[in-house]
Amino acid sequence: MTRQNMDARFPDRIRHGVARRWPWIAATTAGVLAALLITPTTAFGDATPAHTGEYGRPGYTENDTSEYLRTDGVDFREVVQELRPTEVPVPPGYSFAPDIDEFVSGLGSEPTVIQVAAVRGTYAAWAACAWKADWLAAQAAEDGPRSATAVAILREVPSWPLIIQTDGGGIRQQHRKVAEAAERADPSVVHDDVRDNCPRHFISKSR
Repeated sequence: MTRQNMDARFPDRIRHGVARRWPWIAATTAGVLAALLITPTTAFGDATPAHTGEYGRPGYTENDTSEYLRTDGVDFREVVQELRPTEVPVPPGYSFAPDIDEFVSGLGSEPTVIQVAAVRGTYAAWAACAWKADWLAAQAAEDGPRSATAVAILREVPSWPLIIQTDGGGIRQQHRKVAEAAERADPSVVHDDVRDNCPRHFISKSR
């Protein structure tokens, strides 16, 4: 399928952008909305791979030039796991498995496409959530060194390349707001951000 055919086949993907399918994705990846394209496609059978070999068109605000992935592909979960960015730090012992589970299940069974840049940007959002939750846990445990480490990372989040590349507006500012709240030991702002902008599994961990 040529790029021209891909665009003709899924015109809504270019013109209308994101179809929000579950509560946390719009909040968690609000800065990824420019790259996050989830739109209906036509099912091709159970053996369809996630990789499409088709790429976004440059010059459009609602997509980038990274590859489109089919979320109904038989290897979609594996592809998502392979796209984990090694440059994004996480707290010691943290696993992205719950995030991936929620992400994949939240897409549902309808065939859709999502861009590689969106998946990588979503990992950055998950990592930021992990550090927010870790800071809250450190505060509750009165663990000063752990809290200081989390604050240091939260200060860096707005400068992460994946956050910058996928910020559609306001996301870096929100990350700065959270980091400033952590610096002044204000858990209410961090709690609210985790509740509003992170996968559901973080909410119980941050109470």
